[in-house]
This record gives sequence, structure tokens and C-alpha cells, in this order.
Amino acid sequence: MKRLGSGPEDGDEIRRHGLWARLDWENVYKRQIKPPFKPLVTSDADSSNFDKVFTDEVVKDTPIAATPLSEAMQKEFEGFSFAADSNLRGLHSAR
Repeated sequence: MKRLGSGPEDGDEIRRHGLWARLDWENVYKRQIKPPFKPLVTSDADSSNFDKVFTDEVVKDTPIAATPLSEAMQKEFEGFSFAADSNLRGLHSAR
């Protein structure tokens, strides 16, 4: 099975497809086409526009398998540690 737009012609194949025949691509690029539906979004975390079949799914943690680094590569990092800037800010402001 070949996915539309995944070949050497990339997006040109999609733009030529009959479904998009009446679409003015120049106006798309210029962002001059008004969407037929604009969902109401109240925050960055708003998921109310997603179907409940997805939002009601149980979250399952998928642990990562053993590190892909060899023992020799791991030794290259021996003695190094990392602290995020957000953790360091508190230390600097306390002085």
C-alpha cells in the first residue's frame, strides 16, 4: 500500500488529487482561507474537542528497554551529572 504524498513528488501528489481540485493553494499559503470550523479552545491543555474514546483511555507507562549505549560508551560519561537550569535558579536566588 502506498501512502498519498509519501513518494518523490511529496505534497504535489496531494495537491493534484481530486479531493483538493477546487482549493486555491496560493490562498492557503497566504493563510487567506477561512476554516469551515474553528474549535473553541480554552487553554493549551484543553482536550474537549477530542473524542472521549481517546481521552478516556487508561494511560499506560511503557518502560524503555535497556540503554542502547555499550558499556564502553557509558564509561565516557563517568563522573558527569546533569541538573536542569530550573533547579539551579533556586540555588542562585537564595544567595
